Amino acid sequence: MTDRRTFPACVIGRDDTTDVAVLKIDQKGLPFTPLGDDNGTRIGEWVVAIGNPLGLDFTVTAGIVSAKGRDRNEVRVNQNSWAITDFIQTDAAINPGNSGGPLVNVRGEVIGINTAIASQTGYYSGYGFAIPITLAKEVLDDFIEHGKVRRAVLGVSIRDAQAEDAAVAGLKDVMGVLVQPYSPDNEGSPARRAGIEPGDVITKADGKPADRVSTLQRIIRSHEPGESVEIEAWRFGTRKTFSVRLGEATDSTTRVASNVRPSESPSSRSATRRHARTSFRPSTAGCGWSRSTRTARRASGSCRTTCWCQ
Repeated sequence: MTDRRTFPACVIGRDDTTDVAVLKIDQKGLPFTPLGDDNGTRIGEWVVAIGNPLGLDFTVTAGIVSAKGRDRNEVRVNQNSWAITDFIQTDAAINPGNSGGPLVNVRGEVIGINTAIASQTGYYSGYGFAIPITLAKEVLDDFIEHGKVRRAVLGVSIRDAQAEDAAVAGLKDVMGVLVQPYSPDNEGSPARRAGIEPGDVITKADGKPADRVSTLQRIIRSHEPGESVEIEAWRFGTRKTFSVRLGEATDSTTRVASNVRPSESPSSRSATRRHARTSFRPSTAGCGWSRSTRTARRASGSCRTTCWCQ
């Protein structure tokens, strides 16, 4: 804390696919910051990044939201097949030591968790990335309600549609998501069972435009496994609709109540670098958190949660 107090924390769970962990601190009267909604955040809005860059405690830097929906290939972190593909980009100065710190809008609401930078040197070069807070909240709720992260999936490999893909599909504009060939071991794919074929270009999901991969994934991850979603796609000039009963990601990596201190070893010095981790003292107490006590503890301030980047 800014007043140099420290508190034991219990790991509720951590999810490698989003690089987010949930901790529980049993303490009354702790200050907290409201969580916002990054869906309404616009490119060009002012934001501040808070953290401990280069060992400089409680540093605040300012900038704007430079872009939204950056995928993991652009940011070059976390190559898990179910990993986040929806980073917020900012030019607020972020350096090693900022990871796990909040990205805050002008209303004082947390809209992201700082996690990476694009740099040739390993230090700030104008391009920082944050995990959207709506995704972090979904991880939080899943751990509390289900004891694990439950991720709904269509069961397809996809990429952003290019001009030639749109032309083959019969689209006037270059938009949407191209469905890739199914792997031999993907016979039970929900999308495949619904009739979606390789080469189809998905343009809508749940009635909302799906102009790129990150947009489609944001729509799908707002649903629970087992729910049905209407998918609109184009195939050789014909618009088709499919009702897909969403499956659950099976190879995502989540760990629950491990109570293991995260490594504090230096991160790799690749072009895109993840920063020093937020450290904590694991508690020897139990990590149980029943749904019945969740609302009461939040209201009383007796239990707060935070996140770190692995």
